[in-house]
Amino acid sequence: MLRYLALAILALTFAATAADDLSRTKTIKMDLYTVSAPATKGWVTKKDKRSKTINIAKTDRASKIGLWIDIIPQEVTGMYATVHTQKWLGDDLVRREHANMVALGVIPGMYKLEDVTKYETDIGGKHGYAMRYRKDVLGEFTEHGYLFVYFPPDFEERGVIYKFLRTSTGEGSASSEPDYTVFDFVIDSFRSRSAR
Repeated sequence: MLRYLALAILALTFAATAADDLSRTKTIKMDLYTVSAPATKGWVTKKDKRSKTINIAKTDRASKIGLWIDIIPQEVTGMYATVHTQKWLGDDLVRREHANMVALGVIPGMYKLEDVTKYETDIGGKHGYAMRYRKDVLGEFTEHGYLFVYFPPDFEERGVIYKFLRTSTGEGSASSEPDYTVFDFVIDSFRSRSAR
């Protein structure tokens, strides 16, 4: 019982610092885009130039609390991109992510997927297609997830969309919502870079 109380206190402390995490930030430049990330203690940013992805993370291994934000460009080409509207593409990309989680995690019994909601939303003036969910991973821990699919203004020119994925463990509970302050900040700071 004391272990769970200690974990709950650590989780609250971890979440309460989200606004403090943004007291110092840094701009990360990739070939296709720039984005800002927290530069305060505990935050680590990894860039993969080959896959053009960025991972922004803050973890506390001892308490099993972690927050990860991934920015993943995805090329959308061919008839798939030209025949359908952005709304259809956005809804379909979210539906496919959900189907992948069911096929790769739920069916094999790796986790239970709960509270899945799919919708359109705006974050920082950017319109996108979203999915929130909760995973119960083998009864060991809960993972909260939030996927945001964004079509930048240069989508028709480049054919690239961006998936922002926020996952966290040890944060909140089945009945409470995680703090999305840092996630919203990262999305708000996102800018496409002009084609060279």
